[in-house]
Amino acid sequence: MRTVRGFTDFGVSFVYVIFEDGTDIYWASTLPDIRCQPWGLPRR
Repeated sequence: MRTVRGFTDFGVSFVYVIFEDGTDIYWASTLPDIRCQPWGLPRR
């Protein structure tokens, strides 16, 4: 991961995860899902 950014507006929160160039697409899309599971956040 290169950068993690968050944004909240009107009760809705977004987390942006920016990966380095050349990162495996499958791994990059799975990692945030795995990391957010303990908080009970909805999956994409």
